[in-house]
Amino acid sequence: MSEDYIEMNECEKLKLLDISKKSIKEKFRYIKKKDWKTYFECIKNNDVLTPIAILLDARKDTITVKCSFDNNRYVDNDNMHKLLIYGEEKIDLNYDNVLAIIPNDSFKYLYDDEDITDSFVQCMDILGIDSYSGKFMYAGIVNEESGDLGFASLDFTELINETTVYMIDEDSAIWKRYFAESYRLYESEQYKLAFLHSFIGFESLIEYLNRVLFNVYLNEQNELLNYELENYNKSVWTPVSFIDNHILKTQSYQRLKHLENENRKLIKDKLVTIIRYVNDMEKKPAESKIADFTYYVKFRDVLAHGDSCEREDLKQHPLYKKYYNVKESKFDFELIYRDFFEHIGNLIKELVD
Repeated sequence: MSEDYIEMNECEKLKLLDISKKSIKEKFRYIKKKDWKTYFECIKNNDVLTPIAILLDARKDTITVKCSFDNNRYVDNDNMHKLLIYGEEKIDLNYDNVLAIIPNDSFKYLYDDEDITDSFVQCMDILGIDSYSGKFMYAGIVNEESGDLGFASLDFTELINETTVYMIDEDSAIWKRYFAESYRLYESEQYKLAFLHSFIGFESLIEYLNRVLFNVYLNEQNELLNYELENYNKSVWTPVSFIDNHILKTQSYQRLKHLENENRKLIKDKLVTIIRYVNDMEKKPAESKIADFTYYVKFRDVLAHGDSCEREDLKQHPLYKKYYNVKESKFDFELIYRDFFEHIGNLIKELVD
């Protein structure tokens, strides 16, 4: 920002701080105070789904999945009605909006809509879940005969799973979609890709917050301009000279131009600027808030560019020892992912508090 400007008076400064804080809070109004306690407690207990669901305002739905068990075979030569049934189901959803799918460990086995599970199903288990593609695999033992209820052919039965699905809204901001996709990769144990996608989401979140603040300052400048052009001394100033000397040189206008500049570093400039303008901080204290985020940039670079984990700039940071497994010569990207969302939670909480 240019140093040649007219500083804001206290009234204007407090007004912009108030509007900036309220505008950011409005974007996260769905997160209540009690949610933040849950957010950080869950991360400490290695539960990432709950915090991300809180951050994205994901809703929890239950979907009834009818499992087609065309794959079956007899498992007992002495009992031709005892069968192994197995299969794979893909839940038909728009996965741009899916955070997680969680099949129920228990199935329902129905005959004419009557639940006959206890009498006809010996066991039924989830064999695996591919959260990224929305599939789950299952298998179990079913008997077509029951001493209590008689005979129930596979041809007339249904196998049902009540599957929990976490969804974000169709019109959600793009940063939420990246975070949702990153979690599905995380659940599929693709931890490096999960971290890369989460970082893309974080960059998108910074741009989103920057746009919120830009609109705050733009609206303020428009109001100021309308007022001043109606009331300035026309005997002294022309419209152009007045705007040049009393609008374009104001600190608030300089901030607006700074927020509009796309050619700034995301973490070291845009994020620092957001913290400064929302929480009224000087540059150095604001920069201290993003110290660990600059280290996550290095992790992103390691993955994106195939750099060595032995880079000296990585080793010099205290987090290196926490994340780097010397014996296996690799980073613990599962831990990095969890810590990354802890830092994101702390950032958002500080901006809205």
